[in-house]
Parts: sequence; C-alpha cells; structure tokens
Amino acid sequence: MFFQVERPLTSVQTTVTITALDAANDQLTVLDAEGKEYVIHGISEKLRTRDEEQVDVKALSAGDTLTVLSDGAALLSAPSQFAHIYKVYWEE
Repeated sequence: MFFQVERPLTSVQTTVTITALDAANDQLTVLDAEGKEYVIHGISEKLRTRDEEQVDVKALSAGDTLTVLSDGAALLSAPSQFAHIYKVYWEE
C-alpha cells in the first residue's frame, strides 16, 4: 500500500548582487544584503525573468540584482552555497 504525502513547497527569497560572472563555467559569485558571499553553480538551468523566460548567462554583468528562491539552507563552505535552488530571477 502506498500513501502520497503532500507537503507544501516552502521557499525563501534572497536578493543578491552579482560580484563576479564566469559564463564559461556557468557560475556566479554574489553578495546578499548582509555582505555574505555565495557561489552559484549551474546558473543557466535556473535563471529566468519574472515572466518565466530563460535568460542567457552572458546577458548578466557585475552589479546586476538577482532574486534566489531556495530552501533557505546554505552549505558551510567558503564562499557559501545555497543547498537547494529552485529558481533565480534576474531583476532587470
């Protein structure tokens, strides 16, 4: 017998600013409002506009603002990494 358990998907929004872009390796380095540094790998898979259109990583530049939707957990590394990213919105 199988039971389907439904749990609501909870997400945390974190606004970050791009400090470095490595399009060749598909990663960004960003800072949050408190000055905490994060690295985001595989950014092209998650990067969208608010209209859910995919964004080319090459369109981004240092200083751009992004909103990261994640589970709110961070991996203890230097720099930090978001444990699970659902989407990243480019705030044009």
